[in-house]
Amino acid sequence: MKKSNLILKTAIFVIFVASFNSINAITSVAYSVDSINLPDYSLDTRLTLYIEFFGFDYELLNLDEIVGLLVTEFIGGNQEIGTSTISFDFSFSFATEAEYTQLENYINSIKVDGTGVGYSLNRTQLLDDLASGERNNILIPENGTVIDARLVENYLYENFYEENTEDPGYKMFLLNFTHLDAPEIGQDHWYKIAETGFDSNITVDYWFSGYNDIPYVPTLGLGGSERFCFLDLSARTWYYDWIFDAWGFPTGDYSYYIYPDLDTLAQNVSLYSTSGQTILSTYLADYINSYLGNVFSAYYGVSPIGDSYSMQVKVFNNLTEAGYTLDELNWVISEARIFNQLEIDFPWIDWIIDVQFVNLLDYPSLSSWISSNLQQDQDGDYIEVMNGFYQLLETQLPIHFDYSAADSILPCYFFLNDDFQFRWYGTAFAGLGGMGWELLVNDQYGMFENGNPSLPRRGMSTVTIHELGHSLGIPHPHSGAYGWGSSFIEDAMNYFSRGESSFSSFYRDGLARAHNNYWYSLASGEMDVAFLKYTDAGSINELLEMVNDIYILLGSAAKDYQDMNYTLSIEKVKLARSEIETLVFYIDNPDQIPTTPTNRTASYASLLVFTSIIVSSVLVKRKRK
Repeated sequence: MKKSNLILKTAIFVIFVASFNSINAITSVAYSVDSINLPDYSLDTRLTLYIEFFGFDYELLNLDEIVGLLVTEFIGGNQEIGTSTISFDFSFSFATEAEYTQLENYINSIKVDGTGVGYSLNRTQLLDDLASGERNNILIPENGTVIDARLVENYLYENFYEENTEDPGYKMFLLNFTHLDAPEIGQDHWYKIAETGFDSNITVDYWFSGYNDIPYVPTLGLGGSERFCFLDLSARTWYYDWIFDAWGFPTGDYSYYIYPDLDTLAQNVSLYSTSGQTILSTYLADYINSYLGNVFSAYYGVSPIGDSYSMQVKVFNNLTEAGYTLDELNWVISEARIFNQLEIDFPWIDWIIDVQFVNLLDYPSLSSWISSNLQQDQDGDYIEVMNGFYQLLETQLPIHFDYSAADSILPCYFFLNDDFQFRWYGTAFAGLGGMGWELLVNDQYGMFENGNPSLPRRGMSTVTIHELGHSLGIPHPHSGAYGWGSSFIEDAMNYFSRGESSFSSFYRDGLARAHNNYWYSLASGEMDVAFLKYTDAGSINELLEMVNDIYILLGSAAKDYQDMNYTLSIEKVKLARSEIETLVFYIDNPDQIPTTPTNRTASYASLLVFTSIIVSSVLVKRKRK
């Protein structure tokens, strides 16, 4: 599936080209080489993080101490394609009593109180299950309050969020609703979030590692639909317990692992003492730094970057041999759904998505390797891909995938296995990515409840998008360097999500910044060469206006970048590269220069107004869930 021309891209291109090639002069403008305004080729990124507190006592917060604990600058990406430094300023505010009451009243109107409305993790049972291979009920019902996180996110967006256009950046709402809790009798509050399967279109009630009947994901907040997020630091989640026990990942030494919520912190530390307030400052800074380092500073410089990307998925099907029909299986991955999502999230890229089902037995080098290397333990049959299968797949990439299909090729192996796992260094996985190609795996019990084809369970389009994100250079919203406290956003890269197919606004921005830097770096270098060629040719007077217009276009793109209008900036830079190519052609072929005088700059001013109208009407905010 290849992307058709987007309305935005077409509109901008047609408007600019029509303006630049207009032969009807409106007025006469005089130019000289000295009058050309050269843009600053450095796309330095400086953002502001706006933090608003709801329910916090101003006198207990040492804002200077908090700022002193925050990381203000991040280096990432590739220096060869432009700046990779992102710097942050910080702006703090406190909700008024009326604003706090307004949000409190809304939460009271949507919350559900009762017995067993929340859940904690039965860590002993989980560890037993992991050791035995069995799957039992691992959740313990808890009394208290449960709140729909999406409703709160939507309410904050409608009533308290406003994007700052003078000093662009992101916003965090930090909430404290400890009054909802009664810790002396074990009552707490939780935020729930439910997902609908991208492929199955049913409510997702399973968790990783094969657990079913998980009622909801216990989030501490949400964010990512727009350029803000919220965290209620007085709420509870069993997610951290899961990380420690089920995945065993190193998570660093962060205070939110010691104090799972503000109630616990207040019970163990006197917040009216200097030392207690320092602990509170560290607690808040640990969360903020996690978002800064893992989410807000997103910058990805991955080579090669191209105009077009070909995502090729080859599905090696072994389930038809087990009695499943292709019609029962092909819903597991959707060419159309993947394409539509990527077109929404990264519209400046020309996407080509191709999914092909083949019979595994028709590829004896792969099928025989698998059958010869099956192992077994308490969790069933599996192969360890790092015992040679990974290397075999890597060497066969040119055999299975067309590397001439686009500027950048994203190949993906997908194995539909008959009741056995793939493991990577002993850990079962659904997908691997980030190595220039992807490896996906599923079986009938992952796809269907109890292997029943009439009960769809888990599709793989979201996993495909997740691993493709790694191929683009996008990481998870957690890391060893900045912890897992930033897990509570909706993003396809998140381990926290159970079905999110889209990329958050933070990661869309991050990739756009990287691509901006790449294309701007190319355009600026090409324009330097073109301008030198222009002056060496005697500064051809008929081309002076065109030279000036290109610099204006590059300067406008740089301004859009600083204003976080990243998609528009990329389109302008790409158009500038096209104009530079035309300029060089005219320098080399002066007899081809149009003889009719033009006024490119006068028409350029009018097209900027028209373009802003087009952009405001086309770049409609994503429909909120």
